[in-house]
Formats: sequence, C-alpha cells, structure tokens
Amino acid sequence: MNRLTIVLDIDDAFNVMIPCLTTQADITEDLEEFSDTFTTSKNPALWLDLIAEETFEFMEELHNNGVTPNLIKEYSDILYVIEGFMQVTLNRSTVIMGDGTTKNAIDTRIEQICDRLHDIAYIAHIFFTIDDIAEAFSLVHASNMSKLTADGKVLRREDGKVLKSELYVPADMEDVVDPDWLDGELYFAGKD
Repeated sequence: MNRLTIVLDIDDAFNVMIPCLTTQADITEDLEEFSDTFTTSKNPALWLDLIAEETFEFMEELHNNGVTPNLIKEYSDILYVIEGFMQVTLNRSTVIMGDGTTKNAIDTRIEQICDRLHDIAYIAHIFFTIDDIAEAFSLVHASNMSKLTADGKVLRREDGKVLKSELYVPADMEDVVDPDWLDGELYFAGKD
C-alpha cells in the first residue's frame, strides 16, 4: 500500500462518516483552529493512535450503555482525530513515522482502522442525522478549545496528545439528540 492509497483509504472512511461537504469544510476549519491554538503534533503515528483510542471509546460506550446521547460525542471525537490525521498527512510525499514504526505496520493499522470506521459510520448513521452529527462536532470543538490552562498553556501527555486543563468544559450532548426515541432496548443495549 503506498502513501496515496493510505490517504485515500482514510479519506474514504471519513467521507462515509460525514457525507456532507459543507460539514466537512467546517470540520477542517475547526481542526485548523485547534491545531493553531494548541500547536498539535505533526506525527501521523500519534494521530493513528488517537483514532484507535477514540474508536475504542466509541465501541466501549456502545457496549456498556447502548445508544445514548454520549455516543454521538464519541463519534464526533473520532471525526476530530481523523481530520487531524488528514491534516498532518496531506501534501506530504511520504508518511514519516516519528516512533520508528515500519511502513508495513502503519499500512496494517490503517486497514484495520478503516474497517472499524466503516462499521462505526454505519451504526452512527442509523441513529443520528447529519445535522445531529454537525451540531455534536461543533460542541466537541468548543469543548476541546477549553483545554488551555488559565495562563494559556497547553498540557500534553508524553506522546504529545493535548490534555484537559482545569478549565475544560465537557461537551453536553443531551440536547443534540431527542432522548425520547432513544429508549427501550436500544438505549440500554449494553445493560442487563
């Protein structure tokens, strides 16, 4: 798999997840604002790790709690890190991994992630409209922008991931999706 195929595979997965071009443009602008404000990592391997991390959190939420308003937040988190990955790999002639990961290992990770992303997109689009997803993404972006400390500093994990500060305000998804139709077996899908 070459670099162009890698980007096309991720781009294809992203387009399945958000098939609305105006929303995709908004997502790109929001991520550029986040990247500029927080001087985010340019290491594609970190962004792939974040995609895997957010994908796991989506599946964990679905398994443990079923289809809840928080599930759309987890979905928006995935979109956020996919866009971050796209921004750091766009216009690069090669994907350079800062952690010494081999190209074959990266190709395998991308294939696995894309398969999961298609499954997640299918699940999300059954329960959430494009407008719901766009609104949720905006709330997640506003929440992510609240991660600066009171003195304007950025907290980072050892691998470069931006962390929440004491000023962080979580995204509230309760008003995004009508909870009246998220009841019964679907709402409590992961519970006994």
